[in-house]
Amino acid sequence: VLRETRSPHLNKTGWNELKVRIEKERLQCYLNDELVIESNDSVYTSGRVGLCKFRNTDAEFKGFRVGESLT
Repeated sequence: VLRETRSPHLNKTGWNELKVRIEKERLQCYLNDELVIESNDSVYTSGRVGLCKFRNTDAEFKGFRVGESLT
């Protein structure tokens, strides 16, 4: 977890699109095509990609994709 934040771009009644862009100098996290978190922390620029579930929530996701260029 990089940071917990509230965003007015959250769709509370349907699906949300999350996107994380990893560059050499920074990380950018988007919610529904809006930048919500930017970090220049270089610790998280390598490793494995995946999803996780926290606490007693029911996790649902669809359309999970990983790649160098996604459209």
